[in-house]
Amino acid sequence: MVDFEGYQDVKAGLKTETQVKEITEGTQEQFRTANYFDSFQDKTKIEVAKKQKAIKVLCENGATKVISLPMDKVVRPKSELFLWKKTYGEYPKVGQKVISKIDENGFQNIVLEK
Repeated sequence: MVDFEGYQDVKAGLKTETQVKEITEGTQEQFRTANYFDSFQDKTKIEVAKKQKAIKVLCENGATKVISLPMDKVVRPKSELFLWKKTYGEYPKVGQKVISKIDENGFQNIVLEK
């Protein structure tokens, strides 16, 4: 029989403070799954989106966030980069304290204020 002593149930909605451990720069295609691009209707937009610069933010507790970087370097109010700065007062950087929240599937996600 398996001993389940020490196991813990994950509770959706639980928020915890964590710290940014690593920021990797690359393209959307490197960080996103194929399913992400399936939502695009225009095939030309898919190719442009795949080549778009992005960063992947990794936290100490495993929370991650992929953020698209604007091609024209203009940060728009609905972008995740704008929401990050609005939530945490500055753009992502290693060592920055952030809040993560467990989603309904048990995964840690970085919280951004909308």
